[in-house]
Amino acid sequence: LEEVETNYSFIYTEIFSNLLRKADLMLPGYDHIFINLADTMLLAKQEIAPQDRGKYTYATLDMEQYQKSNKDKKSQMMLKSVSAALRYISEFEHLEKEKIERVIKQVEEEGTGLTLTYFSKQNSKYLAEVIYQVPTSHLIKASFKLRVTDLSTNAIETVKIDDIDLFWCPYSFGSINIKKDSIVIKGRSSYRAEISR
Repeated sequence: LEEVETNYSFIYTEIFSNLLRKADLMLPGYDHIFINLADTMLLAKQEIAPQDRGKYTYATLDMEQYQKSNKDKKSQMMLKSVSAALRYISEFEHLEKEKIERVIKQVEEEGTGLTLTYFSKQNSKYLAEVIYQVPTSHLIKASFKLRVTDLSTNAIETVKIDDIDLFWCPYSFGSINIKKDSIVIKGRSSYRAEISR
């Protein structure tokens, strides 16, 4: 089998999307941030397409140097560029800089292998979380697990749910309910959701 090339653009998009949502970053009148990267800011700003549901931000990335670099350097370069783009939009859109900086710091410290929480539910006894790590490419399914913490003892148990394409996650995970002796994860009920599963 041919090895799938690590796609750092995909990886950092997924990580920052998850963490900025969890940080409750408020966006004024839109729900997506689109990042354009190019060799110069002028080129980055030229490559735009109108989007009703989002706002564009820009940063530079030396494409030639990026292609020549090893995996670690590529990861560092992409993280630096994505972070610069988020800082840039926080200036002209007056976003909550402290939340953006906190997320950037977390990614810098934990790297691309950090465990993300897709969604969670808690009652007086248990915390149930659906967790995953971003795969190295959108062509690879992510391994989703259920992590349950007993809040009285802090004992943690983890069990694998399945390998799922990140694109189809919203259809596979609709709700999570903690019952007396079980945790029930339900997918969305729709024709499209049934097909995706």
